[in-house]
Amino acid sequence: IEEAALPPGPRRDFSGAQRTVLTLHREGHLGESALLGFAKAHKYEESIASLSAMSGVRLSVLDRLVAGDRYDPILIIGRVLNLGWPTVRALILLWYGPHRTPADADIEAARVNFTRLMPTTAERVVNFWRNRQTI
Repeated sequence: IEEAALPPGPRRDFSGAQRTVLTLHREGHLGESALLGFAKAHKYEESIASLSAMSGVRLSVLDRLVAGDRYDPILIIGRVLNLGWPTVRALILLWYGPHRTPADADIEAARVNFTRLMPTTAERVVNFWRNRQTI
């Protein structure tokens, strides 16, 4: 990816979301159902903070990946975390944002890509992300 090609997204404040996710994690409630709830409620910061905590990918790296112009990172992280399609779908809708609705064909294509994604391939990519200090 051309570094310059990515528009700088809005500066997001993850501190509140990180506190929420840390509390859930401490209480043993950080899992797919919490993540699905955040995604369905269009809580971007909490969703990314949850994915970061669950995957071991640094928050700033994950934010840059997910805020990019493709939703593929969501498919990859979803496969590594063994998330169900409903959760991945909710994350894709979150990626689109509340004011854009994907075509059914786009969602179906994403589902097919997610289903076909080999866990070993996804794991290799996520291991690369885990080792990135910055992006």
